[in-house]
Amino acid sequence: MTVPGNFAVTQSRSDSHTFFVTAKTSQGKALLQSERMANLFIDVLRSYARNRSFKVHEFVVMRNYVQLLISVNGETTIDHALRKLKGTFAGRANREIGIRGWIWEFESKVVRVPDRACFLKYKADMENQPIKAGLAPSADALSK
Repeated sequence: MTVPGNFAVTQSRSDSHTFFVTAKTSQGKALLQSERMANLFIDVLRSYARNRSFKVHEFVVMRNYVQLLISVNGETTIDHALRKLKGTFAGRANREIGIRGWIWEFESKVVRVPDRACFLKYKADMENQPIKAGLAPSADALSK
């Protein structure tokens, strides 16, 4: 299952920093391919955005990785935000679905997004992930 999406919660801090993140599953396992697992990840992501831990601009959930365009404020580091997000998801997957063992690779690829042009490039790359993986014929097919 592939889930592209976006949602945003207003963040009042002007000292926020935006990042493009790729977090891979442990050993590249297709742990996120089921609708249940993908929806669980989205629910965890949404809960952190709702409580303003960070702002989610865009995301895509693929079979064995997720990509995010997120902003964190000056009070939260990207490392802390990812640790909370991945840890909460792993804990819930264990309790609610019975997943055992490591879910995530320890390190995530994190790139600072310095300007709008870079933001739009990463956004377009994320939108094309399901197409590149052969899971959708076009971006239009994803919105149906």
